[in-house]
Amino acid sequence: MKQGQCPDARPPKGISTICLVGCQGDDSCPGEQKCCRYGCQISCTNPVGKSCNYKGRVYKDGAQFKDKCNTCRCINGAVPCTKIGCQGKTGVCPAPRGFGICIHKCSSDYDCPDVQKCCSNGCGKVCLKPTQSGCLVNGVNYNEGATVPSKKANPCESCTCQNGSVQCEMMACPACVGYTPSGQCCPICGSWPHDIQ
Repeated sequence: MKQGQCPDARPPKGISTICLVGCQGDDSCPGEQKCCRYGCQISCTNPVGKSCNYKGRVYKDGAQFKDKCNTCRCINGAVPCTKIGCQGKTGVCPAPRGFGICIHKCSSDYDCPDVQKCCSNGCGKVCLKPTQSGCLVNGVNYNEGATVPSKKANPCESCTCQNGSVQCEMMACPACVGYTPSGQCCPICGSWPHDIQ
């Protein structure tokens, strides 16, 4: 028996409603077509609702699943996936202590659960908790202590990565009178728009 089901019980476009017997079972239909009944008519038709085989696993039609950082969906036997470039998880792998077991239990950070990263154990690769955390902002990893962009895109806010989270504070400006250019926080003391070339 071939995968999928026959479409709704109405003849597809191009098939007449005259009672014809065009097949006697799925085996008598070419390729992946199934032998389907439409009233008194029986004909070979492309199936719907086919399951998908993706990387050794079978998914039902309509099922949505993850492949590392991409999202995939089974659509009538086909598996389209998003094409997002995977960023590594934040943090730093611990230094290997000598030689570990030469088995690769992961190939990227996304093979590992939660915050764990795919790290070398001295010979193979295993999932380990990072020794240092970092911050992930707009899909970019920042190391501990690094300056990161403000979430509010505020030029007066200075943000850094501290203990795995983004900490922001307002910048202090000099107490003066002057022109503040667009996109900057502090005024240029004693200047006016016509002074700046």
